[in-house]
This record gives sequence, C-alpha cells and structure tokens, in this order.
Amino acid sequence: MTDPPDATHPSDPDPGSGSAPRGFPEQPRDQDEAVGRPDRLGLRTFSLEGRRAPGLYLVGWLGTVLGLPIFLAAFLSGVAPSGRLVLIVIGSVVLGLGLIAASGAQALERRDRAELPYRGPSPFLVFAASIPLTILIALPLALSGADANDPWVALISVLMTAAIWLGLIAVTVVGSGALSWQEVAPGVRGAPVGWIAREILVGAVSAVPVVFATAILASFLVGIFGTAPEPPITVPSQGLGIVVALIAAAVIAPISEELFYRGYATTAWARSYGVRRGIVQGALFFAFVHVLTLSGVDFSTAARAALVGFIGRIPIALALGWIFEQRHSLPASIGLHAAFNGILVLVAALVAPRAG
Repeated sequence: MTDPPDATHPSDPDPGSGSAPRGFPEQPRDQDEAVGRPDRLGLRTFSLEGRRAPGLYLVGWLGTVLGLPIFLAAFLSGVAPSGRLVLIVIGSVVLGLGLIAASGAQALERRDRAELPYRGPSPFLVFAASIPLTILIALPLALSGADANDPWVALISVLMTAAIWLGLIAVTVVGSGALSWQEVAPGVRGAPVGWIAREILVGAVSAVPVVFATAILASFLVGIFGTAPEPPITVPSQGLGIVVALIAAAVIAPISEELFYRGYATTAWARSYGVRRGIVQGALFFAFVHVLTLSGVDFSTAARAALVGFIGRIPIALALGWIFEQRHSLPASIGLHAAFNGILVLVAALVAPRAG
C-alpha cells in the first residue's frame, strides 16, 4: 500500500521545515529554542517575525493596546457627557478593529497547524470583539433616549447583536476556513423541513424538565442569597408588547445565541478538548456572559444577584450543550432554548398584573 500523493513519509525530512531525518538529533530552529526559551511566550509573542499575517497581527496589538484605555476611560473618567461620547466612539472603533484583526491573525496563524483539531480564533477573542461593536451600534438608541425596558428596543438590540455575531463568525471563523457553515449550524443547511421541525419539537419538549429544575434551583438560591437578578427583558402584562417580547426572547435570541455559543464556541472547544469539556466550558461561558451587565443598588447586591443568575443558568446551559452534541443538531438546541425562554416570558406576563 502506498502513501497518498500529498503525504510525507515519516522518515523523510520536510524540505521546508529544517528538521533532521529519523535517527539524527533535530537542531534548534532558532536562538530562542537553543537557549530553552519557549516559542509561544516572552518577547517572541510581540514579534512580527515569522507571522503568517504580520499586518493583521500588528493592527490587532495596536488596536487593543490603544483602544482599551480609551474605551475604559469613557466609563471610568469624570469627563463631560460630550467628551465621554467621543471617547466611547473612538475607543469602540479602535478596540473593535483591533480585536477583529487579532481574531483574523490568530485564525491565519493556526490554519496550517495540522496538529490542532480546531484551527480558528478563540471564542473568547471573537466574543470580546463583539462587545465594542455592540456598544457602538447601540449608541443611536441610547442617544435617542429610548427606554431599554421597552420590548421594541429589546427586539432591536437582540437583532443588532445577532447581526454582529453572524458577521464575526462569517469573517473570522468560516472565512478563515476554521469551520464551515455546516459545522457551525449542523442540521440546518440542506436538511428537509420536516426533519428540522421534528428537531425543534424534540428540543422544545426537553425544555419542560429543565424549566422545573431551574425553578427549583433558583428558589433555593434566592432563599440563600436573599436577592434575585433582574430579568433580561421586561415583559408587559398584555397587548402587542407580549408578542414583541416573545419574538425577541423566544425566536431571535435563541437562534443567534445557539449559533454562537453552541454552533461555534462549543464546537470549537469540543474539538480542542473533547465533547464533555466542550459542553461544560460552553455552558460556563454562556452563563457568565448573561450576568455581565447585571447591576444593583450596591456592590454586595449586584454580586449576589450575579451569582444567583450565573448558577441558575447552569442547568439550561448544560442541557443546551448536551442536546446539541448528542443530536448533532442546531435546530434541537434552538428548540430547547426557544421553549425555555418562551415559557419564562409567558409566566412573567401572567405574574406581572399581580405584581402591579
């Protein structure tokens, strides 16, 4: 049996790698290795030498190093509102471009490394790139004085976030060849409509026990910590607002979040570390992101609410990762997510009149 035409025989040196044939000691590739310094740490981390995309790498570092202080100064400094607005815009643009460039440079750096099961940008890095972009695009809503609790505003915000995540995945992940759309959204492209509907239904039915488990856990946590996190969306008690809230929370958000957290992040981590760790890491990431914007009257209240919110989301986060990997189906996890959110919105709408 012969080797494939593009295979390199184990005993033959790679003509371009500088490695020695079998049986001969391999020589250090550069001075750093000769003195025992690691290739990935130290000053070589900041070097452009040998980079596959030195321009992107440089823009990534400069954008992050310059944009982050400006971005933070906008929220931490005591400048006038007009000056703060300028800092937010400049910081968001510079930091966003820097993080996008860093994601692209990381993807290109990993693309030809055959030893890596996943050769794309880190989900942490891509998510970080989405933060300044989301803030930048949401500025017109904030400047117009729109009420963040209004269901229409929530719907617009969810749509903008979905567009940003979709664009970042398209450019940095699919565009770099790290994953295909079929791998990011298994069971969507080319699948029969009947199969997709069945997968969504399977996921929706699975939401019932998860809702009960979450409710029990949430009650237990609220009893211990004495506080509960604010709901991510304010649900009106009647009228068109309920429909809008359902569209935002039970249609748009599940599709965009499952595409990012399960289709992209969990898939990337499952390839890198195994399915079990991929599910757990994806779940913790999902739960953590959902409490980033929680606030309270003081630090203690906010911290306790964030802890309750984080732990309380673990059951649904693990269930979403499990059904996604178990069925190799994005529609199944979307169905579970949509039903879970939809039940919570309807319960909130029923409770709202009594609370008023």
